[in-house]
Amino acid sequence: MIFRTLTFFSLLLTVPSLAFGVAPFAGDSFARIVMPDQVSVSENAVSLGSVADIITDDGNLRARLAVVDVALLKPGQITATVSPSFIEIRLRLAGFRQDQFEVTGGDECRLELTEPVLLSDREVQEVAMLAFQKALSIPAEDLRVCLTAPFVASLPSAARSQTGLRVEVAMPAGDRIGQVSTMVRLWKDDELVAVRPTRFEVLKRQTVAVTLVSLQREQRVSDSNIRLESRFVETLIDEPTVEDLENRVSKRDMKAGELISLSDLKSTPLTISPIVVNARDTIEVVAIKGRLRVKLRTAQALQSGRVGDIVQFKNVDSASIRSGRIIGPGQVEIRI
Repeated sequence: MIFRTLTFFSLLLTVPSLAFGVAPFAGDSFARIVMPDQVSVSENAVSLGSVADIITDDGNLRARLAVVDVALLKPGQITATVSPSFIEIRLRLAGFRQDQFEVTGGDECRLELTEPVLLSDREVQEVAMLAFQKALSIPAEDLRVCLTAPFVASLPSAARSQTGLRVEVAMPAGDRIGQVSTMVRLWKDDELVAVRPTRFEVLKRQTVAVTLVSLQREQRVSDSNIRLESRFVETLIDEPTVEDLENRVSKRDMKAGELISLSDLKSTPLTISPIVVNARDTIEVVAIKGRLRVKLRTAQALQSGRVGDIVQFKNVDSASIRSGRIIGPGQVEIRI
């Protein structure tokens, strides 16, 4: 690692234009310049504004001070140091009066050249992951969000080369699981740099029933031909339990490896029980999540069924339609 201390004479040789200065700034404005002990820079030409805090009520004075070059790292040079006294000399050479500024800080400030951090597709996916996780209220371990095509490569070269971009992923009004199209905005501080329509694949981990072999219509299901698995899938489907699959037969022919819903199954003729919920009945619906049980105020059955059947019902308050399992006369439960 090359380590050099910049001197007054080396700066005059490397940046001769600074020796001629600029027109002094008139008025009674004053700025306090606070130098840190160490700072990372991303360009060889280092300005005062990129390494120091310039504290003043005069925005024009701050802008004039910020653009004064204080170091020029040569090719291959990755570190340098500048001192408060050196900064004072630079500002005097740039045309500022001694009563216009004060430089504070330690004995020296160490500059270290680092590679600029550019936007990556991975960062876009991470921001999208957080946005979808919050919108869907799904734990991170149960959600996957991936770009379906490269994002950064689609940007104009001017946007790709900028550092410090902030990514904002808008939530769509429609479906948020599966192939989801939304808008991604890029900001540089408070300036909008780019807007791109972007497609993500959003998968949710769910417990699904999978056929192990081909099933024929009216064939009884069992653990020899259907298995429950935890998979990341792109649609919200029923999450059956072992009890849900007991005494059921297939309503249709199914291929091996097919994901099946409880609506694909029906009770066997030998275990048919009386109908305990009729279409248009007002029913009691209980939503269960862990140990939490929440009862809906008003719900209406849209299908008739027996204990154990999966039927659709409508939440009268919200007009939303859901499916639940009949657990007794006029009673349906859903698991969230």
